[in-house]
Amino acid sequence: MIALAVLNTLIRISMLALFIMQSNVAAVQAEIEPPFVQESTDAAQAVEVVDLTDDATTHEDDTPVVQGPKHPDPAIDALLDKIESSADDLTGFTAKLRYEKVDALLGRSKIRLGQMIYEHTTASRPRRFAALLEEQLIQRGPNQFRKEERKQHFIFDGRWLAEISHEDKQFIARELVPEGQEFDALKLGNGPFPLPIGQVKADVLARFNVTTVALPEEGALSMLERLYPAGISGIRLTPLPGTPDAKDYTSIDLYLETTGFMPVGVLVTEVNGDQNNVRLSRLVRNPEFTEQMLAAMTIEQPSASGWLVDVRRIE
Repeated sequence: MIALAVLNTLIRISMLALFIMQSNVAAVQAEIEPPFVQESTDAAQAVEVVDLTDDATTHEDDTPVVQGPKHPDPAIDALLDKIESSADDLTGFTAKLRYEKVDALLGRSKIRLGQMIYEHTTASRPRRFAALLEEQLIQRGPNQFRKEERKQHFIFDGRWLAEISHEDKQFIARELVPEGQEFDALKLGNGPFPLPIGQVKADVLARFNVTTVALPEEGALSMLERLYPAGISGIRLTPLPGTPDAKDYTSIDLYLETTGFMPVGVLVTEVNGDQNNVRLSRLVRNPEFTEQMLAAMTIEQPSASGWLVDVRRIE
């Protein structure tokens, strides 16, 4: 069961605040001095800070436009810009979801299959999503898996993240943000499935060394190029020394389809060698949400007898 193991791994960094608390950038800046600049042992990245006095663009009234940090590699910098702007016209998406956890010590995999429904922020409501895991593949040997039905749903309504295990009759709801505030449960490090939608470039450069990465030669993520023939771009995020991410992750590989620059593959390598990977297929951008889809993103506490209900509010 991926339940608490996945949540504890991927939520504990601030609770690596589709998919963003803008104020989090300032919080990260306060931890890394000077803002947006940190010497790295890896010479591949040295964040460039734009000189506003000499080379700044200006508004029509001649006031300077505040420029953020830049990656020294123009191609990577342009890709980070595209990731940040990928949510500009986004209303949501649906996709088939494959989640795999690989135990480095035992060399065994546990695979969950289901679907993802994501609705982006609107004027009246924060972003929300449902990750509906319906089946489980348990490895029995080399390339041998046993398939069984096992319903486990993760639902985030903009404030609460609910984990619902139907076989175990267990309902856990965690309040992630006070009422009236917005939280991005798909942002790196914030939730059970790291699928950053519109991740802010300044936030990324403040926390990670960014390089390009090729698709794996084998495994589920190696199929992304076939699933998205228009192309896949990959970047590797290596946590900078001294950041909270460095305590948990060795690297986070993001794979983006090159039409809308949505993340369709993520490979998270933890410091103990364990890996978690997420793959999205049959991605539909800006779908017409049906009543069934909207209901799937609504948290309802079970009322039937025999359920263990655990509601955890912010202290």
